[in-house]
Amino acid sequence: LPDEKTFTGQVLGVDRNSDLAILRIPEQGLPPPLTLEQGRTLIETQRIYICGFPFGSQLGKNITVTPSSITSLRPKEIQVAEGMNPGNSGGPVVNTAGNVIGVSVAGIKGTGINFAIPAEQVHMVMEGRVSDANVGHAYMNGAQSYLPVQYTCIDPLRRIRTLRVEIWAGPPGPDRPGSVQQPAPIPGDGAKQVHNVNVQNNVGKTDVPLPPLAPGQVYWVRPLLTTSRGDHWGTATATSSAA
Repeated sequence: LPDEKTFTGQVLGVDRNSDLAILRIPEQGLPPPLTLEQGRTLIETQRIYICGFPFGSQLGKNITVTPSSITSLRPKEIQVAEGMNPGNSGGPVVNTAGNVIGVSVAGIKGTGINFAIPAEQVHMVMEGRVSDANVGHAYMNGAQSYLPVQYTCIDPLRRIRTLRVEIWAGPPGPDRPGSVQQPAPIPGDGAKQVHNVNVQNNVGKTDVPLPPLAPGQVYWVRPLLTTSRGDHWGTATATSSAA
């Protein structure tokens, strides 16, 4: 195409859990960026448009814009109807205002079921998040028990301000989901203790002093990130590890 341009990009971060990568390319000569929708205000049957290059070079270099609709709103995915094909992956899914509500990611072959990564997930990756958590085995140092924890962070734009870890004793149960609002305790939870985590090269490590543990209780551990957009509580996991 006569106005086609080629740029060399720099990979700033890769989030394999959401199948997203953050790239930086020179700003000079770029068109205005598309706007990422703030807040998930989507509804089923909403009209959307899938943008991209289906089937790659087979159809040439002109962008294809295909009308579609939202068929289901899942916790970490937007399910859309027809219009997504091989080659669309990584392309924007926009609303009628032209704002990006998701990124094309996958489909189920032979069906009209396709998926997009929600825009708020893109925001989360850009702002920084914990991508991997590892809780070790407790040990004794004198009269105090400690629990080693390690968190690997994705922080492509260097927006993470602090990383802390919350620990408390409480009843066993399934993992508790993350939130951008402070999660409420459930019956039986003890007082939370919060400890700073030193982060170097996107890896944070610390040994957390353990609170008293009553019979039938487990330890709950949750990362707490502060980014340029505020606090974000990660997934809380239970461990019965005791020294």
